[in-house]
Order: sequence, then structure tokens, then C-alpha cells
Amino acid sequence: RPADRPNLVDGVSDHRIELSDGDLNRAYLAAALPAPSAQDPMRHAARVLCDLLGDDDNSRLHWALIDPGLAEEASIGHDAQDGTGVFLCNTVCDPNRQAEVEARFFAVLDDLVRKRDVTEAECTRAANKLATAVTLTNERPAGLMHHMGGTWTYLGEHRTLDDELDAIRSVTPTDIHDLLDAYPLAPRTIATLTP
Repeated sequence: RPADRPNLVDGVSDHRIELSDGDLNRAYLAAALPAPSAQDPMRHAARVLCDLLGDDDNSRLHWALIDPGLAEEASIGHDAQDGTGVFLCNTVCDPNRQAEVEARFFAVLDDLVRKRDVTEAECTRAANKLATAVTLTNERPAGLMHHMGGTWTYLGEHRTLDDELDAIRSVTPTDIHDLLDAYPLAPRTIATLTP
């Protein structure tokens, strides 16, 4: 029998928490933004968006923050849950650069929302990387069972690896722009931890 509970996602607003710890020598930022749920068909576009924005290399955040040496880490990922989802952001940098890194990080996100300039090449590159990662994960028994269990729990159906690969590879710039209409990378709950 399915879990019988409400998924409350209304009332999300901008919120900020600032913490400090004198034993640290790096500045950390974590942020949570509303995103598609595990049941939402936009979840595939969300994964592609996160890859083109915040993958370890050749992403917009990489070129804006990592490559010029402003931050050691800068990423965004998608965590899809039952009835709700979240984009999770993080940065790690020198404390003296924390304000600049935060401003530039969110400027990259805001520029994308404003300009809607995702290209077909970016979508294809991100989708191919995700498809490779999904394929490799599903080659391991634990990865395959996690995939099967997750899709059955959240969707009540079995989705094959080919189903997932087709959904990822079919994401277009229009799908990303539609996603940004529904989930404009805001509001933001931001937490910072500095020395």
C-alpha cells in the first residue's frame, strides 16, 4: 500500500543562515532551491541542467569559479524525492573570497534564468555524460537494484535502462527553458559556514 501523506511544498521563501567556526580555514556555502520531484517528468531536464551548470569540468560554474581559481568547489545537483525535489548547491573557497564567490555563483544561475541561452550542444554533451554515468551505475548489481527500487517506489513501475537513457537523451534546450519557467532556481535557502 502506498504511503498516505501530504507532500507540503508551499510556502518556500528566501532564507539565510550564517554560521562560524574558528577552527576552519575555508569558507563553505550550501543552498537549497525548489526542484522537480521524482514523479515529475521534468526530473530528466533537471539532471541535464545540473550537469551543464555544475559538473566537475566543462560546466558554467567550473569556468566561472574553478578555472579562474576563485573557488575549490562549485556545484549544483538535483535530488528528486517523493512529491518534492531540491537543487543542492555548494561552494568551498578562501574566506577572503567568500562574498565574491557567492555573488558570482548566483550570477551564473541568474544569467541562465534570464537569458535562456542553453544550446543544443550543451544539452547533448550533458546528456551523453549522464547517460554514460547511468549506464555504468546500472552495470553494478547495487546500482541496478537501487534504480529498480527507486523507480518502483516513486513511480509504481519498472523503467528499463533504455527507458532512462531515452528520457535523458531526449532533453532539449526548450525542455530546460520550460524547467526554468517552473523552477526558476529560486527562492533560495542559503547557509554559510566561515572561520
